[in-house]
Amino acid sequence: MQFEDKISTVKNESPKTQKFGPTWKLLGTVALDALLVTLALYGAFALRFNFDIRKLYFHQFLVAIPFFVLVRIVLFWRFNVYRTIPRYASTTDVVNIFTATTLGTLILTAINGMLVPLIPAVSWLYAHEERVQRISLAILIIEWALTMIFVGGVRVVQRILHSGILRRRQSDNLRRVLIVGAGDAGEAVARQMRTSPNYLPVAFVDDDPTKLNRLIHGLPVAGTIEQLPELIERFDIDEVLVA
Repeated sequence: MQFEDKISTVKNESPKTQKFGPTWKLLGTVALDALLVTLALYGAFALRFNFDIRKLYFHQFLVAIPFFVLVRIVLFWRFNVYRTIPRYASTTDVVNIFTATTLGTLILTAINGMLVPLIPAVSWLYAHEERVQRISLAILIIEWALTMIFVGGVRVVQRILHSGILRRRQSDNLRRVLIVGAGDAGEAVARQMRTSPNYLPVAFVDDDPTKLNRLIHGLPVAGTIEQLPELIERFDIDEVLVA
């Protein structure tokens, strides 16, 4: 009956909450990325011109904003960047951001070469020229780097903060784990545990002398299997896991 009651409770939740909750979060993420792309573009202009963005270059920046934001957001969508929950971002998501950003820069370079010179100038901003000038290649390269740093960095920070908050909430229940085996299996176990709210990997033990005192995900290979009793006491271990 308890299980059925839980199902009933979920079914009786507000349809608006179920329908629009994720949508608003997605729109918020897209809006944040649009802001980050704009900041990356502005930063590229600022770095290129030693933070002296005069009227001529500022107009280039204004004209470029919609092109950069549109291309970046569409490609982030195409490469599934928005299908990932930011606090669970992984290496795959970093690769997707890198691929989308790099392809976007190539597209923007083509647009910059072919279409930008055809855009009429806004007279009150740029009256002394008839057309908008091309953006320099240096700006495109700097913007590419800043976009990856900003967009990727936000997701990494979200994951770190989420992991830290979760661990603080569960700190009383964390079980300190000593992993036996510093090979591929042990590395995978440690990586998985670092995102767990219930387990805290502390160290490895391994009989391979070449691995002693080395670090895996920041955790030391602290000794050999024969030293288990000593290591359990030294690191205040709750569980020993054989990988």
